[in-house]
Amino acid sequence: MSVGQTEHTRQPQDVAQLLLLDIARLALIRAGVEDWTVRRSSLWCLLAPPEHALPPHGWKLHVSATQLSAPIVLARAADVLVRAGCAFKFSRSLDMAARMVSRNAERGGGGKFITAYPTDEEQFRLLAERLHQATYGLPGPGILSDRPYRPGGLVHYRYGGFRGSELGDDGTYETLLTGPDGTRTRDVRRAWFDPPSWAGSPLPVPPRRTGGGSPRPVLLGGRFLVRDAIRHSYRGGVYRAVDQRTGEQVVVKQARRHADADLTGADARDALRNEAEVLRRLAHTDVAPRLVELFTHQQDLFLAEEFIPGAHLYAWRAAELARTGRTDRGLPLATVVRLALRLTDLLAAVHDAGLVHRDFNPFNVMVGDDERPRMVDLELAVPPGTPVGRAVTFGYASPEQRGSALVDAAPQPASDRFSLGATICHLVSGINPVLLRDEPTEQPVAPRIAALLDLVAARMPAVPLLRPLILGLTDDDPDRRWDLPRVRDFLTGLAGRPEPEPAADADVAAVLPIADADRLVRDGLAFLTTTMRPHRVDRLWRSGPFGETTDPCAVQHGAAGVLSVLTLAAGTPGGDGLRDAVAGTARWIVDQLPHEPRTLPGLYFGRSGTAWALHDAARLLADPALAEVALDLALRTPLRWPNPDVCHGTAGAGLAQLHLWRVTGDDRFRRRALDCADHLVATVERTDGRVMWPVPADLLSELAGLRQYGFGHGVAGVATFLLAAADLTDRPGYRDLALAAGETLVAVAEPDDGGVRWPTDDRGASRAQAMAAHWCSGASGIGTFLVRLWTATGDDRYGDLARRAAVTVRRAAALASPAACHGLAGDGHFLLDLADATGEARYRDWAGELAAWMRARAGLRDGRLLLPDETLLDVVADFHTGLSGAVGYLLRLRHGGARPFLPAAPATSATGPARSAATDASGAAEPAATGATEPVRHATALPAGSPA
Repeated sequence: MSVGQTEHTRQPQDVAQLLLLDIARLALIRAGVEDWTVRRSSLWCLLAPPEHALPPHGWKLHVSATQLSAPIVLARAADVLVRAGCAFKFSRSLDMAARMVSRNAERGGGGKFITAYPTDEEQFRLLAERLHQATYGLPGPGILSDRPYRPGGLVHYRYGGFRGSELGDDGTYETLLTGPDGTRTRDVRRAWFDPPSWAGSPLPVPPRRTGGGSPRPVLLGGRFLVRDAIRHSYRGGVYRAVDQRTGEQVVVKQARRHADADLTGADARDALRNEAEVLRRLAHTDVAPRLVELFTHQQDLFLAEEFIPGAHLYAWRAAELARTGRTDRGLPLATVVRLALRLTDLLAAVHDAGLVHRDFNPFNVMVGDDERPRMVDLELAVPPGTPVGRAVTFGYASPEQRGSALVDAAPQPASDRFSLGATICHLVSGINPVLLRDEPTEQPVAPRIAALLDLVAARMPAVPLLRPLILGLTDDDPDRRWDLPRVRDFLTGLAGRPEPEPAADADVAAVLPIADADRLVRDGLAFLTTTMRPHRVDRLWRSGPFGETTDPCAVQHGAAGVLSVLTLAAGTPGGDGLRDAVAGTARWIVDQLPHEPRTLPGLYFGRSGTAWALHDAARLLADPALAEVALDLALRTPLRWPNPDVCHGTAGAGLAQLHLWRVTGDDRFRRRALDCADHLVATVERTDGRVMWPVPADLLSELAGLRQYGFGHGVAGVATFLLAAADLTDRPGYRDLALAAGETLVAVAEPDDGGVRWPTDDRGASRAQAMAAHWCSGASGIGTFLVRLWTATGDDRYGDLARRAAVTVRRAAALASPAACHGLAGDGHFLLDLADATGEARYRDWAGELAAWMRARAGLRDGRLLLPDETLLDVVADFHTGLSGAVGYLLRLRHGGARPFLPAAPATSATGPARSAATDASGAAEPAATGATEPVRHATALPAGSPA
């Protein structure tokens, strides 16, 4: 879940969560059938009759429901489906049923409480009518991807996959449809009815409106002409429109019928009505938009309100720092004090109106050019004590709000004061105070926020001055939180003070104590070894929602990535006890390999990284049989692939082949690496002296048409492989292309107040501030290539850009997760690469500072100090988005060594900087006792040669 996203959080497992399963089983009993299969997954419960043969795809039926209506909808629908002998699935719990209709549900998937799989069109038509008759009149939302069977009913239908899923080109399991001519298409659940052109409808098709030409303008409520969409969600869109009566710009919010419904029966429409009432209460204060009209249009409710120009506080702060060149120092004290006073006034207006806001955060405050903040999205504001559904914006909700029951009394105004403190924390420091929840007992929040503030206090001089206020507002005890008069008095006392200077040691990196670093590694490894599930055939470790859809043997989210870290840890002093875990993980992967008939080439989402990790484990264990399996897998991996990138395609396969040649000396891998390089030479796209490796637009992939500069999917990653491949041959083409890639990245680089940014692609798209610094598509990934190119050529333009990338990386730490793909671990690896290449201690110290940021984000889970995943809200084992990759970075920081899944840096040019890592005869990096690969110095906390 993204920072600032509001979610109706999960309630603990209880008897009510088994209610739906009990209802389904009763339907089987009533029908007198005992041989049906009942299977539960993390999302669904599937019921199927014996020997039930389904076609691979066809017309399926969906029945919607709210959390409140789900039991009776299921009871009635299950009787119909069981008696007809039709397989079906339903949301496994009331909690999951609520998620299916929540504001965060996918637009193409929302509302699908029951899915039925008719065996043919005759059964489809029979069941559609019977299900409609059984459920008509019960509450349930519309399903955007489907066509309604009857207006106002719960039954919908669409064409889609029935049986299982296949490993697609992206390394994820997905449903693919095969047309009559053999053409394959992805079963994409769009937010509109869009069946394949070859799928004849089983029901009469409603007549289409005639007229053709351009789409007609949308006029809502006969008054508001829609100009564009601000955002879409399952609960409804938010639109920019023009009031045809007055000519004024307005914002129009939509609330779909029964969307976001909870156990009280309230839904998105009730929330919108409440927001309208809140705007009426605040109309005299001018702290919120003016209500224009509340109206109904085609069964949905809409609210039109005054358009407030500007940007939300989160985006405004970033833009203001970029405009004034104060990215390192933060906003001026006078600006912070002025805005903090105005934010306090906003909250006071809400409280004076007899309300508690319940969602005060930087994303719900708009700031205009005049620095005047105003509140938006006030739908959650209610009088204190009102029964409400739980809603939490992570990082900004108070402890009592996060810990409330699913339906509970609205908190007191002190809860909003916590949110004010968290918002001022972000204003002054840029930190999003999202903290991993401790379990089973939560630790005090304020000291954890203090630890985050301390990491920026030296270079942001306003932070120490605001620190007492922030901690006073975020006290865990609501009775001890500062009240608003005290907040005003404190801020008024700071008004007029001269701008403080940064501390004398502002550029000195923060220090992570050795004991903390060792504990993060020790506890992280303990989590990995104790949460393995060797009895499971689906996944060895639990992953996140997206990770669960990927190849379980791959590096990115699967067992191979974790194996690489366990292997690394087992090779460090004191790591012998991990050898059993390495062997067990490798054995599980080997056992699962035959179950997937398709082999993909990518280093992270394909099997190239799997082969690499297995072979490294075999070398550690001195297991020739395992080594043979790994090498055979690598030799079976396809090379010439439509996707050229590192994560999914040819460049990633080439890196693995190159590594295996270096560690085995087997010339087959050298020849295969050159084949990958030849393919990349043949498929490069050259335009005006620049190079690009696009992903073909017709590939069955989410990445189709991608044209990126970054490491994971673009120029930097492909060029890193080509530069390494140039060492294998006298052919000039590989090195020339790597140089052309370097020139391309020099040409598109954008200086940024001492740092540097790159657009995501050659069409000008830019990553969000929080993503522009990282490995996958940002500065640390591009810097990873540039530091290697500089090492190989001695061209200081590349080295200078790599140094600027390091500045960008350091600045982004406050917004980053510990993850490797787009977080601190991947950024830290780049800083260690740069330290190795330059011999400059400051980059090693900055790498150590990123470890201190990791520590500040850690939480206690069952007594272990663990690092969160990319969401900052969960702990998963994944290599590139979770715990194992972060632990792997700390191991390198602590003990030195090579960067994971990259070959050693290329040989030094005659004029280039000195190489700092020793290499063995095969070219693989060897840890050195001193110098660049010694245990990393982290200010005075990790002195060279420290014991493990």
